Amino acid sequence: ALAAHQQQPPPPPPPPAPAPAPAPAIAPAQTELLTALAAILANNNSNNGNNNNGNTRANGNNNQNQQRRPRCHPDHYCWTHGFYVRPDHNSSTCNNRNDGHQPTATGRDRQGGSERGLDKCREL
Repeated sequence: ALAAHQQQPPPPPPPPAPAPAPAPAIAPAQTELLTALAAILANNNSNNGNNNNGNTRANGNNNQNQQRRPRCHPDHYCWTHGFYVRPDHNSSTCNNRNDGHQPTATGRDRQGGSERGLDKCREL
């Protein structure tokens, strides 16, 4: 009867969890591709000239639909943005006007507007 009342030994501990499998090595060709992709993305980001202020630069993709700004033309003037605007942009067509914008301003009559790009104008 005494033997029935003796304590049983504790059960053995569970086996340890298996070690995670090592990450597979990246083949040299994959490393080369990733490096080339990173260079392409960096170059694309540095060539992307859209700075969200209404100015559009050619971004190196030869997109024929994108209008390029002329160096300077008195008819291509915007009171807010000055002379560096697309040919279809002027004070009256501007969609991103600063406070006090004068829609009747022209390159010859700037009405106190922006002189950005005036130093490049030879026609005024």
